[in-house]
Amino acid sequence: MSYGIALCDGSQAIGELVQNEQLSAQAQLDDLEELRASAAARIAELRSNGVTPSWEDWALCPYVPNPDIFFPLRGEINETKVAKKVCAACTVRPDCYNYALETGQRQGIWGGNRFSKHSS
Repeated sequence: MSYGIALCDGSQAIGELVQNEQLSAQAQLDDLEELRASAAARIAELRSNGVTPSWEDWALCPYVPNPDIFFPLRGEINETKVAKKVCAACTVRPDCYNYALETGQRQGIWGGNRFSKHSS
């Protein structure tokens, strides 16, 4: 059984939900092109309103239906792999990584790298 889901910004429904309404990791990977399209639409909207987009506006992560994959708990290997694959498809990976370093992020996937409060 599959269910359509809406992106974080309420745009076109994408992906599928697995049982218990949790997004399957593979569905998120299958939707990378739609994530890119959503980001491009957002950039076009900003530009049409005279706003210069920042690196964050180009990021794919805000359009992932389940952003929790970027903050996996210990042992959630599948979520970590999916998050890193989304990052690999993102054009602002270096900016995201530098942001994490500059702001002292201690947890999550940033620029395709895992930051952990347990590592020093």
